[in-house]
Amino acid sequence: MTDLTQLQRGLLNLMKGRPIEAHADYYLQRVAVSNELLLAKEIALWWRAFGLETYCIFTSRLLNRLGIFDQAVETFFCECSTSPFIEKLSQDFLAWMSMHKDPLVASVARFERALIKVKRGDSGIYRLDWSCNPESLLNAILQGTGFPPAEIHQIYRTTISSRIPGLVSCERVERTKASESSSRVGRAPSNTVSCMDSRHVKD
Repeated sequence: MTDLTQLQRGLLNLMKGRPIEAHADYYLQRVAVSNELLLAKEIALWWRAFGLETYCIFTSRLLNRLGIFDQAVETFFCECSTSPFIEKLSQDFLAWMSMHKDPLVASVARFERALIKVKRGDSGIYRLDWSCNPESLLNAILQGTGFPPAEIHQIYRTTISSRIPGLVSCERVERTKASESSSRVGRAPSNTVSCMDSRHVKD
């Protein structure tokens, strides 16, 4: 029998779908082909998926709509260190999804991660640009309706901060002026056109 550290590392590798050494302990070799391992992994994935669907409302619903939520959770579980605590798990998952190849998924994850951080007391100011009306987009994600079209001549800039009533504001910015206005990080945006509902995001 291997020592405890090696055994724990071997079991973790099996749970994560990683190969074990060819000369691995006989116990690990038996576990690797057992139904119990499959069941344990299924439970671990289900529990994390349940927590993320409950906590990361916008991102999880978008991923489900695209048909990639379960695969995303499994890949995240296998590639990353996952916390048993949903507060940490959600932030890590959203940070990971913020690098997704689909810019829509990445933007929604960045927005939701910033909003959760601010709701927990983070004092930072976060900005994110969208090519379509984000309020309409987020409502479409929640309601399962069609996404709003992208707009050619303007962007929508969301600002997420505890300094803003409702935590989120949005302003229309002409694309030619977007670079100039992006430097106003320390100021609340002017010409606010909407204050999006943040109630769907967990504290």
